[in-house]
Amino acid sequence: MALILKLVFPVIFNLAFFLALGFTATTSQWLSWAAINVSYGAFLWTLREPVKANLSVLRFSLYLIGACYWVVELVVGLVFMLLLAHSPMLAGIVQLVLFGLFLVVLLSSKMANVSTEQSLERQRTQGQFLQGLRSGVSACYSQMNLTELQDLEQALEVSPLVSTAAVAALEQELRANLSKLKQAVAAQDHKQAQQLAATMLLQVKQRNAMLEATGV
Repeated sequence: MALILKLVFPVIFNLAFFLALGFTATTSQWLSWAAINVSYGAFLWTLREPVKANLSVLRFSLYLIGACYWVVELVVGLVFMLLLAHSPMLAGIVQLVLFGLFLVVLLSSKMANVSTEQSLERQRTQGQFLQGLRSGVSACYSQMNLTELQDLEQALEVSPLVSTAAVAALEQELRANLSKLKQAVAAQDHKQAQQLAATMLLQVKQRNAMLEATGV
């Protein structure tokens, strides 16, 4: 059914074109005919793209870009067919400009979409890292009531979710120390737990200061 609906326009348009003009069409009319068919094909191609959230830059879905190109090209093409049938040079230039604009907008939108997805994925990963630290320290604090663990938990609560390459090494050390902290708490080793919590608190403060220095 969907395929039949997609074929309605090209069948009607091409049938009308050949019945009205046949092979007596001028160069300008042939160029417009080809451009309109290409624009409709481009619109159908954008429908194949997955429908996702609005794009970060132009705030348009790809299929809407394709639809706009098709509608504008249809209007322009009909103008050249009916009113400017003997202007092949102008018709060719206008059709190429429209197609070029479509490609620029489409590619820019796809790149913006990819960039947005990557940014969201980074934010999700970074959020998971800090949330993992918070939940791990909270679990340790619930099992071993130490002032150092409480201070560490409070420091993590005000730590930024975002991350940069500058603090990647510190975050790796924090992950490693959290594993050691869990082991110390499980073994009820208060002294080791205090030392690890104090070390992690210094690392968290250092991470926060480095992120603040970079403007994050």
